[in-house]
Amino acid sequence: MDELPSSCSYLALGAARIREIKTIINKLDNCEHGGRVFQNLPRHMQRRTVSANPKRLPHYLRDRHMREGGANVKTTKRPKKKYRHRPNNLLAAYHRRQSEFLWLETHVWHAKRFHMTRKWGYALSVTPTMKGYRSTLRAATKTCTVQDVSYLCCIELEGTKASLLAGLAPITQSLDLAKLKSPEVLQGKRWMSLVLFKKDKKPYGALGSVDILWHPKPGHDQDNKESENSKLWLWVHPSAHSQVVNLLIEAYNFKKKLGEADSVIQMKDQETKLLEVSKEGDSPMEIEEVNEVPKSESKDTEVPAGFSNNDDTSFNKIEGEKNKVKENLHSTKKNVNQSKVAKKNIPFERTPKYNSPDSSVKMTLLKDTINRFRITGPQSYNVIKTALYPADVTLREKDEANDQPWWHQYYSDEDQQKIYKHQLETWKSFSSCPPPPNTVLPMTIRDPRITLPHKKLPLKTSDPDTNVQVETSDWPVESPFFDIRLRDEVTLTKEEDSIINKKRSKMLVPGERATEHPEEAKLPILLMSRPPTHSAGHGAGWDILIPSGWAMNVWMSLIFCGGVAIGLKESLTLVMEALTPLPPFLMPDTPSGEIYSTEEGQEREEEYFKRPPGARHNFIKLGVQNPFSAPWRRLISNWKDGTGDFFVLRDIGLLNKIAGICGDASNRIKARNMGKKRKVIAESQTVPYKSAKIDPYLETITECKVTEEEPGLDTFSATAVEDVVESLRKIDTQCLVMVRLQLEGKGALEPCAMICLPQLEDLKGRLKPEKPLDQSSNLQEPHHEDTRADQRVQLKEEHKKIGSKLQRLRKKARAKVSEEHDMTDITDTPLDKKIGEALKKAEEENQEIIAKYRAYQKTMEDLWLMPRDDPLQCCSRKIMGYITQGTFCITLGVSGGVGWVALEPLMQLLLLYEKFYAETSDMNELQDSCKRGKPRSSHSVLIRCPSTLHYQWAGLTIVVQPE
Repeated sequence: MDELPSSCSYLALGAARIREIKTIINKLDNCEHGGRVFQNLPRHMQRRTVSANPKRLPHYLRDRHMREGGANVKTTKRPKKKYRHRPNNLLAAYHRRQSEFLWLETHVWHAKRFHMTRKWGYALSVTPTMKGYRSTLRAATKTCTVQDVSYLCCIELEGTKASLLAGLAPITQSLDLAKLKSPEVLQGKRWMSLVLFKKDKKPYGALGSVDILWHPKPGHDQDNKESENSKLWLWVHPSAHSQVVNLLIEAYNFKKKLGEADSVIQMKDQETKLLEVSKEGDSPMEIEEVNEVPKSESKDTEVPAGFSNNDDTSFNKIEGEKNKVKENLHSTKKNVNQSKVAKKNIPFERTPKYNSPDSSVKMTLLKDTINRFRITGPQSYNVIKTALYPADVTLREKDEANDQPWWHQYYSDEDQQKIYKHQLETWKSFSSCPPPPNTVLPMTIRDPRITLPHKKLPLKTSDPDTNVQVETSDWPVESPFFDIRLRDEVTLTKEEDSIINKKRSKMLVPGERATEHPEEAKLPILLMSRPPTHSAGHGAGWDILIPSGWAMNVWMSLIFCGGVAIGLKESLTLVMEALTPLPPFLMPDTPSGEIYSTEEGQEREEEYFKRPPGARHNFIKLGVQNPFSAPWRRLISNWKDGTGDFFVLRDIGLLNKIAGICGDASNRIKARNMGKKRKVIAESQTVPYKSAKIDPYLETITECKVTEEEPGLDTFSATAVEDVVESLRKIDTQCLVMVRLQLEGKGALEPCAMICLPQLEDLKGRLKPEKPLDQSSNLQEPHHEDTRADQRVQLKEEHKKIGSKLQRLRKKARAKVSEEHDMTDITDTPLDKKIGEALKKAEEENQEIIAKYRAYQKTMEDLWLMPRDDPLQCCSRKIMGYITQGTFCITLGVSGGVGWVALEPLMQLLLLYEKFYAETSDMNELQDSCKRGKPRSSHSVLIRCPSTLHYQWAGLTIVVQPE
């Protein structure tokens, strides 16, 4: 050893030695735990997570981590993002992820901006991540909203008009069938919606509403002869698609057609499989393994079975078919746009087809072959006009070559060009006047990728003249869109986006709209107008039908020109705000509606029982028997004896009669005063009045008749109401009526809130002058006795005892096995296996106790709810119906909701109010009460939410769905 230094040098050496020891310790730490590598991690990474799993380290730190002796990080086999995001590889991954739920063509765009859900076999957008409820509703009422509803399934029926109408007669209502036979509908100039029912079970057995569109006849002969062959499109919601298909198969006795479709589908599946496997950069050997042919078709000298060695023609035929498949594979691999529709039934040969026994009627399932966009709002026309430019189909040189584009062949006829010019003139005329309801207008537009703006444009608004109308017979409706072969050609011959982007990049002035080139692609579309759902004009718009493969291009044009994208949640809020037509899953009498209601109830129940017992509402004390879903069958059978089966009242005439009676109370006063002052006039003369004060967005116009024999009587006389009630009693009253509710005070409505029938004393109590409108209801449901509280306590104690007993049995079994194992050390069976066998034996011996222990949660949940055997009407006010959607309604300015009530208590409500108004002398008290606050509805009901004992008054309005 070296000599010991002096004291000063010794101290210096000690400090250096200490630093050296610290360095060694740090190196050891680096070798064991990754050390200072973790100090260089980005801020968003958790050090604990990375220390537990070194594979979470970034790539630029893994090599250093391995050099410092950390855990060996094996290189992953997953390719880099650069290779995974190549077009072929990315499309193959997209196709693989659509094995269970199909994507719409705009899915990738929506997935980046929307919350997504998986329903009805599709991946659908729910609501935007960056927009709220108010902004989307503002767009629907003032500008324009755009929704991709391509999940709606199209079914094509082909046959003579007589055979098609004969099959639809037993599954549709008579009024709808009469409208379906109207000349404008048969010629394809108007589309309509109707409800399909199970065969010969009307009005029961509803399946849901469908949109129907007849194909126009080619040529100039528009006579509606029932013996001529025609085509019909039915658009069905996916929640009812399989049920409607089975219904049509039963109605027409269809049988599935087998033939060329199966072979084509098999070939396309093989192409798709090769496309997924043959990634760019793969070796030819991997491709040959996928496309491996049987030994009988190999290149060896072996001859296929059934052929002789001299049969060269048969062998060459097989070789030719094999080469043809290879050419198809090669072309599909190059064209990315064709591979995008590989999951769809394109071309037409892939679509499932059905034939009737005599082949008079044919059915083709065009599901996922036609895209559909729904544009809603007062500025829908301006958005479409700005986004989609009509194409110039004038042919400068007539070339009869077969390789010409489809529009050269279709518009080579001068008559077709005249028809197209007429359609353009009609489209331009809609800028100054609104279109007639449910009209169809074909269009052929330019390639939307070329006319796409470089950035979002401000929306140019204009108000059309509502006093001018255009007759539906003014324009023809012939279009290449109805030809399935042309639609397939438009899809399969689409030019790639990369080529279009190169053309756009060479423009001299960025953002300028390029002039139309003669060889530029043309796109046929179909425009279908939708009428407003009420007098304010909300709910009106257009539906655009687009061939497959072009949805994303049209979608981007609509968004860049002012359209606001919405999802399923916004479309459901429009049902309450604008009273748009209901989809099948929101109708309580359809199978899809029953399934949807059950699923929603299960979600609410699971959310309720996730809370601790102290944070739950005690529905037994509140007297709420069905807090999660509405028991429609029990409600109907409670008011009228029967099987419990029910239907939704869809008779427009009866609904208008009821809606005419249920109006504003102030209008009732005006009508009575007007009847006293006015002179006797003719019986046929009517005086309309409006209920704009109670609902400015839903005007219910009724007629006030003043008879010559009884001057001074208004339309709200008891005899008029009794006549309406008598007409309602003539029909089957086991039905539900859709109503809209508006709270007359403060508060909020909730789903599954009970709509209750008030008593006469409740109505008279509202007229007291000392009670303002917002505090006019002090009605409280008395507390109910919780008869199951003792059972819950007893069950909980018993559960603890059973748990302790099972714990002792398991402990005893383990101890016994351990003791035997220690006494006999020489054994081949490990201790863990012996303990497992002992525990299994103990469970077999105590199966009853274990079953009771496992059933504790279900039994306890049942004890938290009222018994199902209890009567439905167990409260002080009888239940008329339930609210299905309830929240703050922006168009009304107060809390509102949409629900359903049974017809029997609704008739009792009408008679109750007539008795109340008859006993109120001159209605002075009622008039004073109306002046104290907001206008009241002439027929108000009591509402009680499941979470409270408090009853609230709400105005009731009958909802009449648009025809």
